Amino acid sequence: MIELEPYLGALLTVPVALGDSAVAFLFDTGGGGTLLTPEAAADAGCDPFGRVTGFRHDGEAVHFRRCPAAPLVIDGWRAPAREAGVFDLMALLPDGVPPLAGLVALNTFEGRAITLDLGAGRVVVESPGSLRGRVVSMREVPFRAGRQAGGAALDPFLSFLASGGPVWFELDSGNAGPVLIASHAAAQLGLDLAPDEPRPVTLQLAGYGPVHVQAQEKEMIYDGLLNAAFLRGLRVTLDLEAGRAWVGPAGLPPDSGPTARPSGR
Repeated sequence: MIELEPYLGALLTVPVALGDSAVAFLFDTGGGGTLLTPEAAADAGCDPFGRVTGFRHDGEAVHFRRCPAAPLVIDGWRAPAREAGVFDLMALLPDGVPPLAGLVALNTFEGRAITLDLGAGRVVVESPGSLRGRVVSMREVPFRAGRQAGGAALDPFLSFLASGGPVWFELDSGNAGPVLIASHAAAQLGLDLAPDEPRPVTLQLAGYGPVHVQAQEKEMIYDGLLNAAFLRGLRVTLDLEAGRAWVGPAGLPPDSGPTARPSGR
């Protein structure tokens, strides 16, 4: 079990062994690929090489140097050896915040099954037996894994019922703001959203049922971007080998906002 610690409110960190000490990495399900800061890469003995390019949800290209494959020890769990990117995370954060040495994304868990129990501050790395027991009381939901950055990244997407066909939202624990929905997806969902003001809405998670979120409209390359609050309200199990997902409740609060109607605006 990997224990998570709160960071800047809604975000979460994990302890990662670096040399003789444990340092804080951001835990970000929407991060795509695991990253080291330049300082952490130097401490790990990484000699960065080459380049890989990923894209943020708004379409902005982000370029990273690469570190050779090496195992990562996360709160005592030894992850398989994989490449990591090198990126100055602290340049994106306000001055004076606690330092981060990197970011742990879901590609680190590729080939394994994990349960995201973020409301309880933990990630469970499942065995085949524990996975079978875990999902008995959960509902299986449609799941897609996005593979950008030349196939190195792993971004999880869940499906929501909408007019004409489903919309797919990225599962992003690194989004501390409202759920973001592209205008074309808002139209499919029958939602009247604003770009500058979150509004309470109810979405129909395919295979599961209604979920209540605060949502805002934003143009992006995805249909939508889920957030940290969504993940605190649900338990999500992802089998990153078989490409399957299950969802169970974790105390979502009631909400009186409008319900998405898959029939257009």
